[in-house]
Amino acid sequence: MAVKRGTPLARWPFICVILLLLPPLFAALRSSVFETSRWMESDHPRVSEEWEDDE
Repeated sequence: MAVKRGTPLARWPFICVILLLLPPLFAALRSSVFETSRWMESDHPRVSEEWEDDE
């Protein structure tokens, strides 16, 4: 059995990409939560459900 040194590991680039994507994902989530709460407090809140007519 031979011991190899300096072989690149394929998992490190994927770990780096995941770590680099965490801050933008966190910022997008915070922005979405903020905008939703801001619109819910306004006089014209966004409504995700369709209005039903009483016909």
